[in-house]
Amino acid sequence: PQRGVAAIADGVSSSLFAAPWAKILAEAAVAAPPNVHQSDSLFPWLSAGRARWNEEVDTDNLAWHQKDKLQQGAQSTLLWVQLLPPDERDQQNPDLPRLVCYSIGDCCLLHARGSQMLRAFPIDRSEAFAENPQVLTSIENKQDQSLPFVQLYDCCEPGDLLILCTDAIGAWAIK
Repeated sequence: PQRGVAAIADGVSSSLFAAPWAKILAEAAVAAPPNVHQSDSLFPWLSAGRARWNEEVDTDNLAWHQKDKLQQGAQSTLLWVQLLPPDERDQQNPDLPRLVCYSIGDCCLLHARGSQMLRAFPIDRSEAFAENPQVLTSIENKQDQSLPFVQLYDCCEPGDLLILCTDAIGAWAIK
């Protein structure tokens, strides 16, 4: 709360050890969000999370059918938001806090003011939740070179409500 950062991650239930992976990603995003614009910052951040996941999961007693699944690694979506102080250089909103949000996958940020929902990010149609989301995996793969993070930059007003939610809650709220 002191830094104005919050995160949510949602493990893909069909992958192995997804819950610990999601927890690692959310905690890491809050502790020190990666710079998604620079691979020399993003990849070490991901590698540190992957090393932690490998340390935390118990792979010694897996059933035979789980061993193949382990080769695919755990999968999770991730969204984090940060509120930054007002920027006096912003000629339209010099007194309003700035909202910065990054997402990969289908976790959602719902931004409400009073009884009105201003936006849902990154998905704003409930039908879109039926599509397979992009994910971060606990093992290195070819997708790492072009991770499709999407970004939102905007302002908030005092009293605005920011809700971070999984795909299930996001789909329900948007519908």
